[in-house]
Amino acid sequence: MENEERGYWRNESYRAYIPRIILSHDLTIGEAGYEQCDPLHRWGPGSRNFWTFHCVESGKGLLSINGRNYEVGAGDFFVMGPEDYVCYVADREQPWAYRWISFNGEKAADIMAHVSVGPSAPVVRLPDGEGAAIIESIYAGVAGTDFPQFYALGRLYMFVEWLLKSFPKASAALPDRAREYFFSIINYIEVQGCSEMNVQRISRELGFDRTYIFKLFKRFIGVSPSFYIECLKTYTACRLLEQNKYSLREAASRSGFSDYSWFCKVFKKCAGVSPNEYVRTDNKAAVLNGYNLTIPRNALADLERFSKNAWQG
Repeated sequence: MENEERGYWRNESYRAYIPRIILSHDLTIGEAGYEQCDPLHRWGPGSRNFWTFHCVESGKGLLSINGRNYEVGAGDFFVMGPEDYVCYVADREQPWAYRWISFNGEKAADIMAHVSVGPSAPVVRLPDGEGAAIIESIYAGVAGTDFPQFYALGRLYMFVEWLLKSFPKASAALPDRAREYFFSIINYIEVQGCSEMNVQRISRELGFDRTYIFKLFKRFIGVSPSFYIECLKTYTACRLLEQNKYSLREAASRSGFSDYSWFCKVFKKCAGVSPNEYVRTDNKAAVLNGYNLTIPRNALADLERFSKNAWQG
């Protein structure tokens, strides 16, 4: 049975899903499938544009990759990259059956730099059946959803998580853990909103010691977490007031201040002017760029850069 609109093909010995659109340039799935190969079934010689992974379920075959030959059988896992020159052939007597998945994207090379399987070790034993089960869930599950591309992309990320967990590269450079923890707190505050945010809640929800949280903020942005939250609230209020559709009290409430007098006090401390003065000034950019309001703006910009480059170590 075929359904080219949804991107999947099925018959007795072959099942595959090939998405029709690219949802994410960070990671995009090329295809996922299963094949019970005929005797001497061959792919190549040639190169693929994607990182491609095979989980051999039964039988055996011969893999040639960059001039090196490997006998591959049930329980083996083999990998080829975009720059590899590959040929693989099913055995004449016991042709293999395998599941495969491929992906590429802007994050692909960084991900593969953090796993031990790859160009220097293209064939390993499968540590468990989880990776193969995730692949199966893609080509077996797309028929049951009206949004196969989202379904498949979500499970691709599950496969990548399994890959990193199952084949960690001990020598891979790890990110600065303190920096990672700091940005996890910045992200938490941004996602949760800061109306009821304080150090006690951060400590309770994320599991960091309060003193350690304070040290992280002082190290990376030079201020206390409480002052950062106050500046973030004030920065949010300023952006709301720029829209010229909220009163001062509405802007205060929407930016997380439950008490208006406290809002006025914090606004003056963080922005250098009172809320009324900010509304009246013709040069609001000078306020946003010239005082403590640069602290949350720069921290959020750094968070975006850190998230984008997280796999570069």
